[in-house]
Amino acid sequence: MRYSSSLEVNLGPLAENFELIKKMAPKAEVLPMVKADAYGNGIHQVSDFLMNHCHVKTLGCASLGEALSLRKTLKFQDQKILVFSETSFEDDELRKNFLDSRIVPVIHQKSDLDIILNSSDFSKVPLVIKVNTGMNRLGLTLEDLDSLIPQLKSRGINHLMTHFARSSERLKKTIRQIVSLMSLRKYKSFYLIRVFR
Repeated sequence: MRYSSSLEVNLGPLAENFELIKKMAPKAEVLPMVKADAYGNGIHQVSDFLMNHCHVKTLGCASLGEALSLRKTLKFQDQKILVFSETSFEDDELRKNFLDSRIVPVIHQKSDLDIILNSSDFSKVPLVIKVNTGMNRLGLTLEDLDSLIPQLKSRGINHLMTHFARSSERLKKTIRQIVSLMSLRKYKSFYLIRVFR
């Protein structure tokens, strides 16, 4: 970028898009992704706008580093922050950062889920699980969940999610993913809301 170059970001369209989403799904809580420096638009500025003007309660990041940076700068420290990719709970320091900064991991591999389920430190952390329904990038398999039913039932699942490869198109693959996601309804009885402190 040239020395004299500058970028002016107009946040008005973001507010308009947010309102359109809320009209389409008025009972849903919107979780904006602010990963990759809010897609190059400034993670702190965009996050502040989303919280103050759009009254967003939860933000999504890809990495723990992004989440820690946000946690340090957010005016509202009770804001929930989810990390979708960078989890590897064999690492003691990483686990400590999640706990100390009250950041919620999105669990997408069985080894991390085993650690979470067997750690009293994480007993009050919301259990958010990403399931692989066919995109095959990240996520636990249905078989992984089936093998842990007793522990999941006693611990409680706060949120199950998936990632559609091409959600805007009604392709056979998308329909298969939807059917797979709908099969997760059998876990509904496991939902127990836990307070994260």
